Amino acid sequence: MKSLDFDRGFFIFKFWQTFCHNKTSMKSMKLFFVSGVALFVCAFSFGQLPANKLIVSTDILAHKKVVFQRIVQQYITNENQYILDAKSDTTYLIFNRDSIDKLMYHAAYFTDPLGKNRFTNTNAIEKKSLKIKFNKKGKITQLLNWKEFRDEFMSGFSVNVRANQMTSEEFDLNKKRVNNEAVIRRMAMEDIGYMFSLNGDTFVEDVEYLRVKAVRDPFSSEDMQLLGNLKMTKPVGTQNTIVFNAVNKAGPKEKQLLMEECREYLEKNNTDKTAQTELKGVSLNSEQEFTYNIAQKRMLKVTLSDILVINFQSRGNIRYFTLFDFD
Repeated sequence: MKSLDFDRGFFIFKFWQTFCHNKTSMKSMKLFFVSGVALFVCAFSFGQLPANKLIVSTDILAHKKVVFQRIVQQYITNENQYILDAKSDTTYLIFNRDSIDKLMYHAAYFTDPLGKNRFTNTNAIEKKSLKIKFNKKGKITQLLNWKEFRDEFMSGFSVNVRANQMTSEEFDLNKKRVNNEAVIRRMAMEDIGYMFSLNGDTFVEDVEYLRVKAVRDPFSSEDMQLLGNLKMTKPVGTQNTIVFNAVNKAGPKEKQLLMEECREYLEKNNTDKTAQTELKGVSLNSEQEFTYNIAQKRMLKVTLSDILVINFQSRGNIRYFTLFDFD
């Protein structure tokens, strides 16, 4: 089968693609936040929770410095699951507590766990430091320096206009859309937001919670609201370890839309009209796994995985955030 080659990157997963092409609407943002309520539909349906409930708490606010190791793996496989291409990159995400505001942390990516050298082999967004505000439960509530990122995104939109990749009307719409802290927060630090998304929430073992998750459409760069589930389990043989697994997959309507968009993309970019494998199916999956220690009240590892499948050929992007050190 001929390998599909997409020159512009094709994926929702790269910050730079979000930088240039993201079109998150306020309507999508509201649905994204409101959808978290669906997590508790099952548990609250009878007015109270069973005795074996768990409230996810965190001790991150007790530390001046917290270090996570981030490993990013990108791969392409063919229909036989043979790896055609694979890339891996390791960096360290370091949070330093503000000297005045105890709920504020300065976060940035470094090449070393001591934070001596900033990670520069990346896009303009990840090169910037984040000023993040938490609430007392450990959830992220605000990106305090969001205007710095807004200006960076606007600069990218201007480049698109000059390259005839964006009209002046689209530029004006995007300018209005990104003048919002919540929108910029997600665009600039979506993965980091998910790392702390369960803090303060209540769960019951083996109960399946419905959840809607906004997943970037790899062709239009707009959000697709995918229905999925989240479940908490305790691995056999462990005493303090809890694992949360969440899966959101494109349904029949979303798959049909992806098929149409993929076909249009291939026709547009197949300029030499060479022979091309018949397009039979397209799907998009987003999965998350959280490993939590009850005794330590720490999220030890968070795995975020996004997979696009075209005709059985997979293109994946996996981000592993592992608690490395704290002070």
